[in-house]
Amino acid sequence: MYLKGKRKPAPTLIISKSALDKNKLMPRERRTHAKYIIFANQTIKEIWNN
Repeated sequence: MYLKGKRKPAPTLIISKSALDKNKLMPRERRTHAKYIIFANQTIKEIWNN
């Protein structure tokens, strides 16, 4: 998945099924411009605060 225009490839999102729906609630810019490693026992909010 690439961003619009001549930019670097978007960082890969590593998420679990339980976090997919919560990940969609994040702002699009923050989803595509930052890398998230989310485990099944952690929510996006916990990862975000860390």
